[in-house]
Amino acid sequence: MRSALCFAVLIAIAFGAPLLTDRQQKIRLIWGDDVNVTRAETILAEEAQKLGMTMDDYFNSCAADAESFDFTKQEEADIKQEMEAAVKKVDNINVKTWDELFNILKQHAPKTYDALMKRKAIFEKYFAKLDATAQQFVRNFGNALLESINGLSNAEKESKNPFDLIEMLGKNIKKVKTEYDALPQSSKDSLERVFCIRSTLRIVDEYGLLKIVYAVVEAVA
Repeated sequence: MRSALCFAVLIAIAFGAPLLTDRQQKIRLIWGDDVNVTRAETILAEEAQKLGMTMDDYFNSCAADAESFDFTKQEEADIKQEMEAAVKKVDNINVKTWDELFNILKQHAPKTYDALMKRKAIFEKYFAKLDATAQQFVRNFGNALLESINGLSNAEKESKNPFDLIEMLGKNIKKVKTEYDALPQSSKDSLERVFCIRSTLRIVDEYGLLKIVYAVVEAVA
């Protein structure tokens, strides 16, 4: 009787939890376990069609190295530990280039530095596939991100007004969005083939919250 009951439970589990395909598993790896996989696949298919690509070719063009780009559990633990220690040791960060920031990490958070360098090599491989205009947009985005990192890292120690910090972040978001909107379609498509930007924004914005975020940005920036 007990064996029959256990067998019934196993059957129920097997039929109640459908197996995910390799692509669906990778979708969860990239966009999180809570992602609506069916909806994500629909979005990917739609964006692939806009580019004249098959869904598999489009998805693989920007997700082939997803496993390598993802941090391991050990790396996540090391980064958390080093960042908590670095906050106590390092004075206000005000760097002008990513190389300066990487040098600070190399000195004060070597495991974090090593983990980022592995991902940097992968990123550079994808960056090289972009057209020149798209590459410049990515550089500008990196500069805006660096400015935001500077502002966030210094905010607590300088006791900045939270509204000043929100305004700074809002201006950077608005700047990046404005530059993206101004790109020629060919460069937007170049970014899409390499980074799946449109798909990512649509997938993560399941409940339409980005419109609210953009409205707030317009109000404060």
